[in-house]
Amino acid sequence: MKIISKIRRQQTDKEGVVLSHGSVIEMGKDRERKYHFKPDADGHHVCDVTPPEDIAAFLKIEEGFEVHPDELRKSKQSAKTGTDPDAGDNDDGAEVVKTATQAPKTPKNGAAAGNGKAAKGAEAAA
Repeated sequence: MKIISKIRRQQTDKEGVVLSHGSVIEMGKDRERKYHFKPDADGHHVCDVTPPEDIAAFLKIEEGFEVHPDELRKSKQSAKTGTDPDAGDNDDGAEVVKTATQAPKTPKNGAAAGNGKAAKGAEAAA
């Protein structure tokens, strides 16, 4: 999943010459995963992040990171068409998020689902 760093850094030397653009962020117990957020064509500092726990960690910092607009367009497209835009082409390791279906709701009064007329009729007969 493409993540944007809202913090845009560039490293310069003492004379002000730009040495590198973007930020490198290390994650994992032993800092074994490094993410280099680099400027894209639109100027966003972007990095592809694959492990769900790293995606969640970045997005938890709302002031610093956000989902790239391309990812949002993919989700809207798949929601409209019911298809997975990455199906068969998941070489970039992007996470595919699937939502669970919601269980049917039970009425607040605890009665069985239906119109309730059967229960009322039984009470009237008693």
